Amino acid sequence: MYLLDLVCKLEKHSRAMRTKFERNPDLFTLPISSAKFHKNTRDEAPKLLKGLQAIYLKEELNSAVFSILSKSINPKQEKLVKSGRKGMGLWEILVLGVMRQGLNTNYDRIHHFANNDNLMRTVMGIESESNLDQNRKQYGLTTIKNNLALLDEQTIDKINQIVIEYGHTLLKKKKKLSR
Repeated sequence: MYLLDLVCKLEKHSRAMRTKFERNPDLFTLPISSAKFHKNTRDEAPKLLKGLQAIYLKEELNSAVFSILSKSINPKQEKLVKSGRKGMGLWEILVLGVMRQGLNTNYDRIHHFANNDNLMRTVMGIESESNLDQNRKQYGLTTIKNNLALLDEQTIDKINQIVIEYGHTLLKKKKKLSR
């Protein structure tokens, strides 16, 4: 009986904190760095996804963004844990939140993208090599709404500021190189 209690406590504790991102959840999940973008697209979605991919790949930017997300979202998610919901990872919440805000769209469209758009699923880190995978991660509309509600305006503003500052450092480096 003691072992069962210990396992239950560990499971409860593991759900108590959202993870930054589940690296390599299985061998068949495509890496985020493998997302390929068309160069001459006029649609906003691939541009937003490419920016998110850059945040993921640049370690200093990645660390700063996830520090903000952890401080903001983890304390708020206690209600979801008590209701028995595991919740999304911080990266999934960020990607869906940025897409919703950046495309100025509704939850239904984000729900469609999250479950059907291969490029978005790759950047989210949940797309598998086979689209026919029976265990393919799917999101309910209510799950998306509940999790994106955890991402508040102040958190988005802080992340925007960090990304803008990082972009400015890149421009300064580029100007120095061109001289």
